Amino acid sequence: MTKFLDGRKIADKIAEKLKKQIKKLKNKKLNLAIILAGKNPKSIIYIDEKIERAKKLCINIVLVKFSEKATKFEIVNKIKELKNVTIKKHYWHYCSITTTSKI
Repeated sequence: MTKFLDGRKIADKIAEKLKKQIKKLKNKKLNLAIILAGKNPKSIIYIDEKIERAKKLCINIVLVKFSEKATKFEIVNKIKELKNVTIKKHYWHYCSITTTSKI
């Protein structure tokens, strides 16, 4: 017998748990850094969904866009820069990278 999973329902349950954990953090602000290299339409949809979910959880968004010609060096330096800024301000930092190019 085939069993189908409802991904949206599972994501909603996880989000509810996260909301409770975020409330316990009180004075800490959460940031989600997203790096997009290229303009793949599927990646843009994926990122839009992440942004929407993060807003519902009161997570700040930092979206950095690079062209398809971006180098690994440029992207890694941006990640390091974002990490240093958020650590100095005592923010938590998450990073998601979506790319359409070979880095």
